[in-house]
Amino acid sequence: MPSVSLTDPLQQVRVELSTAADSVPPGGSTEFLARIVSLATVRQRLALAVAIDVSPSMDGERIFFAKYALINLLDKLEPGDTIAVIAFCRRATVVYGPKTIESGDDIMEAKRVVARLKLCPGTNIADALEKSVAVAKEMVQKGGVARVIFLTDGQPTVGEKKPEKIIERLYRALGEEEIPIVAIGIGREYNEALLLEIAESTNGSLEHISDLLELDKFIAQEAMKAAQVVAKNVQLTLRHPHWLKVEVYGRKHRTIRDQTIIDIGYLSSGEVIDVGGAFRVPEEAREDSVIEVRFKVKYIDQSRGIPVESAESDPLKLRVSRTVGRVDEFVRYKVNLMRASVGLKDAIRTRDYRKAVEYLRVIAEGTLSLGDLNLREKTVDILEMLERGEVEEGARRAASLAHKLSKGEE
Repeated sequence: MPSVSLTDPLQQVRVELSTAADSVPPGGSTEFLARIVSLATVRQRLALAVAIDVSPSMDGERIFFAKYALINLLDKLEPGDTIAVIAFCRRATVVYGPKTIESGDDIMEAKRVVARLKLCPGTNIADALEKSVAVAKEMVQKGGVARVIFLTDGQPTVGEKKPEKIIERLYRALGEEEIPIVAIGIGREYNEALLLEIAESTNGSLEHISDLLELDKFIAQEAMKAAQVVAKNVQLTLRHPHWLKVEVYGRKHRTIRDQTIIDIGYLSSGEVIDVGGAFRVPEEAREDSVIEVRFKVKYIDQSRGIPVESAESDPLKLRVSRTVGRVDEFVRYKVNLMRASVGLKDAIRTRDYRKAVEYLRVIAEGTLSLGDLNLREKTVDILEMLERGEVEEGARRAASLAHKLSKGEE
């Protein structure tokens, strides 16, 4: 199958573009898969804002494990890392920092603050997001990789309650800054559609925690991923005939005449990100003509703070033909999983669980075809939950799965 790759001038990022077919009929389409791989290993300074829900519903095991996870995270910080802790109930309060870690005494002080956190009434998610972003923006001015870890178990009950208005306020707070938010939902009472939008709109992550023992591991994993950022503001640009329609699944993108620009965001050490989509050929395309697609990658080097841009790749060539050629089943199934996950996200947003079940069946079939038995088991578990009517848990797990699949991260 057609496949072209390139590596940037600093030898830190490699991109490979492949298609499912080597020929496309007029009026037809073929899937494409762009695999972006980090080749470098780094440890950056962190600028970490952790927002923790301290409303009454967090009482008991939830607040215990949340504190435990945050205290363990503090042990993983290094001198030069900056951290702030925001507790939120009816309003959000910065209870620690922003503080740049200089010694073990700073970590012990932060641990004491976390251990003393008290519950209070209300859940003001809008205020918590705005305060967390403001603190993260302040910290990043001093250097480091900004991340917000946002942990909640409930619905907004104080302040702005409408999800679309909360997202609007989040966009205003971010301004021109790109600060990924790791949205973590605990239990069955939080608004999974709202957390999904928070993660999607900031190029962040979404995780549903059903087993509180997993919270510690996930928070540490996300923080260390931020500490290992190689490149930020990563963009993949495809250059193609202006009449070729390019679809991209699960990623922000825009097409300007003969270029489609895809926003990737951050890339960490050892990370592999897949971007899936389709090339659609118009009916009037000439038989036996050849379509050429070239691409390049650009980003900001996190360590040096300098822009990096690759040369344009050699052309990936597709023949316009009604004759069926060879098919790369891996690319086809992988991209179809991404397309189905976008549909699953829409079903979760609209609470159309019948549609969600249909998309989960497509994903389950695709994971079996790919031989990914772990992902298939996870998908089937969620599918069976929804079919049994266990909507609260099933929908939250489905939202997390769909987000990761559509971003090529599962």
